[in-house]
Amino acid sequence: MPDDPAKGTHAGMRRAAEFARRFSCAMKCDIRRYFPSIDHEILLDRIGRVIADPGVLWLARTILSTHRDSTRRVYGESLFDCRESGCGLPIGKLTSQFFANIHLDGFDHFVKQTLRVKGYVRNVDDFLLFGLDRPTVRAWGEAAREYLQQMRLEIHPNKYRLCHSKQGVDFCGFVVRSDGRIRIRREVLAA
Repeated sequence: MPDDPAKGTHAGMRRAAEFARRFSCAMKCDIRRYFPSIDHEILLDRIGRVIADPGVLWLARTILSTHRDSTRRVYGESLFDCRESGCGLPIGKLTSQFFANIHLDGFDHFVKQTLRVKGYVRNVDDFLLFGLDRPTVRAWGEAAREYLQQMRLEIHPNKYRLCHSKQGVDFCGFVVRSDGRIRIRREVLAA
């Protein structure tokens, strides 16, 4: 089955280029250690919201139990409410890519429906928020950070920056500019 041309790295780059032409500011964000940080409890809850078949849920739990990189302590509301939750997905497995996209589906809806961001593009753990003014885009970035913290995820502090579209926005190994120019990032060419 051929890949969907509306998805993937090049589609993300084209969408980012389109938004760079329409919006003057962009917030570039990257989730720190995304695959190792995916909390199985949160992921299974997300899967359970859209899949009701107990057999499919059992299969998802079984796959996740074999992918456990580590555990983390999760604290509830009371002093004695503490439990272990599995974390992590191996990079490169097809199930990991599928689960990673399901995991951030709620985040996508939050950005598009609650924040009402018109210029939003995401590729796995990298995403861009485009807007017309810096204060609005900065506020969206903070709201995104808070939402992801509730999912026990963290935006990488060195990969969280507000920039002007005319100076170029880095996404998916490309730099897109508001004048329509697109170039491959130097680090990608050197690799």
